[in-house]
Amino acid sequence: MRTIKEHRSNTSQACICATTREGGPPPGSTRLDAGFPNKNNTVHGISGKGLPSTARIHIIGYMIQFFNSHNRETIKSRTKASKPDHGLFPALLPMKQVFLFLLLLLSGLSISSQAQIAQRGTATTAGNSSTNGGFLTINKPSGVVAGDVMIVSIVQNETDNDNGGLLNAILTGWTLIDGRIIQSDGTGNGNNAWHGTVLYRVADGTEGGSFTFGLGASRNDMVIGSIVAFSGVSATGGVKADGTAGGPFDVDPGTLNLANSATATATALTSATANAGVVMIAMSNTPGSYLGWAATNPTSLTELFDYNTTSVDDASVSAAWALKPTTGSTGNGTVTLSASARNAAIFLALKSACPSPNTAGTASSTPTLCINTALTNITRTTTG
Repeated sequence: MRTIKEHRSNTSQACICATTREGGPPPGSTRLDAGFPNKNNTVHGISGKGLPSTARIHIIGYMIQFFNSHNRETIKSRTKASKPDHGLFPALLPMKQVFLFLLLLLSGLSISSQAQIAQRGTATTAGNSSTNGGFLTINKPSGVVAGDVMIVSIVQNETDNDNGGLLNAILTGWTLIDGRIIQSDGTGNGNNAWHGTVLYRVADGTEGGSFTFGLGASRNDMVIGSIVAFSGVSATGGVKADGTAGGPFDVDPGTLNLANSATATATALTSATANAGVVMIAMSNTPGSYLGWAATNPTSLTELFDYNTTSVDDASVSAAWALKPTTGSTGNGTVTLSASARNAAIFLALKSACPSPNTAGTASSTPTLCINTALTNITRTTTG
């Protein structure tokens, strides 16, 4: 019986974790393990399947670094050993065989890998101005694939005596997060109203390149909207917008918070799992900009889009986001408008597909590894 060690290594693109045993992988294991013993009987291993090509390149780099670390004296001493090495990988192979092994290994990697939540492509925007209009068409963000989560924010305005008749934007396949009147001046001729709607959709690969949203009673005279998409979300592992299981949210998003102020405020939410993607959406009846997105945790958010119009009447919609590494309250989210106005804001928390990345696991485990997430080197000794 011989002591075998597990080695986990960092790369800039992927965290590679592997285990090996003398004589082959653990009984019942479906992983393809590759061992690289050195003179101290420490085994370096790599195991993976379906890993992105960028990660595979770094695996090759790691393996080549291993071979380069063995000097000629070590090779000579191991070559002279009379007892053959029966591990998964021989003690010494000519370089041709080494690279042949690399090609075979990379064709059947069995690591399960996930990326952290990230914005997919860039946000798309659109607007439409027509009396009693009934639709708004917005392009899908580039690069969206099945499993990505898309969020659309839409603001409508009407300027005649149909005031009060604005309804939520709708489209089959999209689910309402929240929608409500932002401002209503009354029902007289020339009175204004603004209505905001936020919906989401999990991409399944069947959607086309754009989405045409219906606008309820077709009473709007102006409408604007934006779509933003995210990858790395647990599309069905969280909750839906109504708080029931089976959706992409870490916690129930709640509702749009209304205000008449130069600050739009999203009510705090408490994330349940680590590495949630916190998204704040704000909209108002002014065409100004949004500045200084902030909360308690995370302390600041990065703007995703800022879209406004002065066509027919004024309106704007914007959003920002950040990863939240730890669980707990976000604190209220705030953003400063360029002028005091009626506004609405909401916090969303997307559940990460990789909430606890790169844990140590056990020698026979098959962990999920998070791309672009650091892993501290671990050496654990087991007997087997």
